[in-house]
Order: sequence, then C-alpha cells, then structure tokens
Amino acid sequence: MTSSKVHAFVEGTHGAAVIDELAPHAEDFQVTHPRISGFFGTNLDPVLRARGIHTVVVTGCATNVAVDSTVRDALQLGYEPILLENCCCSSAPEFHEAALKTGELCAQRRRFSCALSDSLDSNIIIKTPRPLPVAA
Repeated sequence: MTSSKVHAFVEGTHGAAVIDELAPHAEDFQVTHPRISGFFGTNLDPVLRARGIHTVVVTGCATNVAVDSTVRDALQLGYEPILLENCCCSSAPEFHEAALKTGELCAQRRRFSCALSDSLDSNIIIKTPRPLPVAA
C-alpha cells in the first residue's frame, strides 16, 4: 500500500496535517522535502549553513525511513544530529526500535524533555514529503 492510497503523507490532507501544538510560527523556516530525506532535493543544507547551525535535532514519522535518512544525510554533510527517540515513530514498534539502534551509530540519542526544549533555538521546520508517483 502506498502513502498516496492511505493519505498518510499527502500534502493538504488530514494525514499530513500539523497539530496545533506544533504549528509553525511566522519566523519559522519551512522545508517541504520531495524525497525521503529532509536534505535531498531541498535547500535545507544552505539555510542551516547560512544561519551557522551545526547541530540538527531530528524528529518525525517513519523512524526507519525518513527520520533515519535525514539523520544519515545530516551526518554525511558534517552536522551533529540528535535523534529524539520519543518524538518519532514507525508503522511497527520493532521498526522504530531497530532504527533507533542503528541511529545510535550516527546520532546522539536523547529523549525530549522540557529542559532540552528550552535549550533549543531552532526555527526550521521540515514538512512531510509528497508521495512519489508509483511506477506502473
């Protein structure tokens, strides 16, 4: 089943909606990524570099797919990725746990807390990708 069939990541649908508590603010920079990683095919890297950002905190849906790919690309590009294990998920708990174990090789693994959120100064939001057309 593709994401376009279940409307999980189709922009403009309920499945891709951002909850009110996480809604972007006027000063936030939003990146919609067209592929799996938040870096591939976007201007995220030059935006982070222009702002002098060296640490990337990664959260999101599909720990074992989009989150993992974004963490790996961040590392490849020279960033220090931090993976917030309790701010991401997968379609099955075993996929999530496996991705977290792999992620330990590439990123610091932390749990989100109020103390951590108070220390973060980030205004960059990566939105969910549009699904790719399925080859016939």
